[in-house]
Amino acid sequence: MLRTLIEQTAPTRPAGDEKVFRDPSTKYWNGASHAGEQMSICPPDYLLALAKYKGACVFMAKKEGDPTKAQYIPRDEATAKLAAEWAAYLERNGVAKSAPRSERSDEELFSDEPF
Repeated sequence: MLRTLIEQTAPTRPAGDEKVFRDPSTKYWNGASHAGEQMSICPPDYLLALAKYKGACVFMAKKEGDPTKAQYIPRDEATAKLAAEWAAYLERNGVAKSAPRSERSDEELFSDEPF
C-alpha cells in the first residue's frame, strides 16, 4: 500500500509540513530520533517507518473497535499519508537516507531550509 501511494504521489512538494510528535515504535524504527522535527528535514526511510507505524495504529484501532482509540484514526491516517508523501518527495529529489545525528552538521540541523 505505501509503495503504491509513493508511486502515485505527485513530484511536487507536499501540502503541509508538520512536526513529528513521536517516533515510531522500535518494531518499525531503530535509528536516531526525529521527534520534534519537521517532516521536511527527516530522512525518507524514517518517514516511511512513521507511515507504516501510523498505518498499523489505524488498522489496530479499527480492528479492536475501542472508541477511545477510534478518535485517533483520522489524525493517524492523515499523518501516515503526509509522511509517505514527504518520503516520496525527498526520495525523488535525491535526499539521502538516514545518517546518525552525530554525522549531521549544525548547519543542517539549524537551517531554515525545509530540506
